[in-house]
Amino acid sequence: MNKLIFGTAQLTSMRSFYEIKKLLNAVRDKGIIEIDTARGYGGGYCEYVLGEYLKKEKGAFKINTKVGFGQVNFRKLPIKLALPLKYYLKKYTSKRSGFQNVSQGDFQPIIEKNKLNLEYLKKSIELSFSLLCTEHLNTLFIHELIPEELDGESLEFLIGLKSQGKVDFLGIGADARKIQLTNNTRGFDICQYQYSFQNKMKLRFPQMAHNCFGVLSGSLNPTTDTVKLALENLAEGDKIVFNTSQIKHIPNLS
Repeated sequence: MNKLIFGTAQLTSMRSFYEIKKLLNAVRDKGIIEIDTARGYGGGYCEYVLGEYLKKEKGAFKINTKVGFGQVNFRKLPIKLALPLKYYLKKYTSKRSGFQNVSQGDFQPIIEKNKLNLEYLKKSIELSFSLLCTEHLNTLFIHELIPEELDGESLEFLIGLKSQGKVDFLGIGADARKIQLTNNTRGFDICQYQYSFQNKMKLRFPQMAHNCFGVLSGSLNPTTDTVKLALENLAEGDKIVFNTSQIKHIPNLS
């Protein structure tokens, strides 16, 4: 199962921490050892919920997170209050809280004039470590950004995290069409993007590992067969990220 990564974008749409624990336990029991999250998922609550789980399940998963979205002055409500509020807010307003992926039609490959600064980067990463209750990350991605949108100090700071042993890998997690704009992958090991762009991206960045989400049809709840087919096409070191909030949709590849 080392080629599968469990994506957590849907965690904070669940009604209770009890349901989340059951889901994460089921993921672990299937032999999936790597989790993908982000500072911006669920308005910050995704990292918070994962951290509460990991307090009692230390070492259960390798953790990947992302920096680039999310407030650094995060004020957390108790989980028992926050999760039901988010659940019913989404149910009755039909609006998603937290980060939303850019749709195909909305994508605009424009680099922002204001580059991500070092102060924000340090505070955001420090908060992620704190919320996740860890001192080490498997992979730290820049979120919907490319290296050209980092100032020089920020880029060197990220690369320094690897040499300090705080992260094992650095990644670029964004719309594939945006990642294709970069000409600077120094220090970055992985790119993460939509599965449908895999062939183009492999040719564009042959030196990097590739994580793909939106397996085949783009379903957030991929069937075992679709995941198996996607895994068959993966090169060594490449992985599939899948998202679900339902235990029955966790791929069973045994």
